[in-house]
Amino acid sequence: MKYLCLWILSFCLFVNSASSQQSSPEERIFLVIPRSNVPNSKVSYAEHKTILYGAIITFDIPNISAQVFHIPSKNNHPDYKHEEIYTSQSDLLYSTVLFVDQLTFGDFVELEQNVASYKYYMIFQEDYMTKNRFILDHRFKALEVAVRADGAI
Repeated sequence: MKYLCLWILSFCLFVNSASSQQSSPEERIFLVIPRSNVPNSKVSYAEHKTILYGAIITFDIPNISAQVFHIPSKNNHPDYKHEEIYTSQSDLLYSTVLFVDQLTFGDFVELEQNVASYKYYMIFQEDYMTKNRFILDHRFKALEVAVRADGAI
């Protein structure tokens, strides 16, 4: 009986350690982007219906910028298969939410380098800051995006 209990215990420990070594699913990071173009803002949003949605973020240093863009999957682009998801406020509480107008160029470089570990989604600031976010199970539309940092590093 002792050997049977010892064998079951060792088997459970082996299964538990094997499951913890499996690769964890990609974490989600949500980027909040203003859709309206405000004069003197460092974020410029551009939308080409059904082709491309995105923003260009400019910084005070010349020739340095960052891009956040979504190419819908129906365009069949070979490099980008971006999805659209709906997420709730409770999901966002347990995720990382970043406002792009508060990020530095170094932050965008770090986001671009961590693309293997994270999936990035954009949520429009007008949707995120609406009073509807306090409604139970209100869903936000989030678009998967690619992040690029351009300039001298």
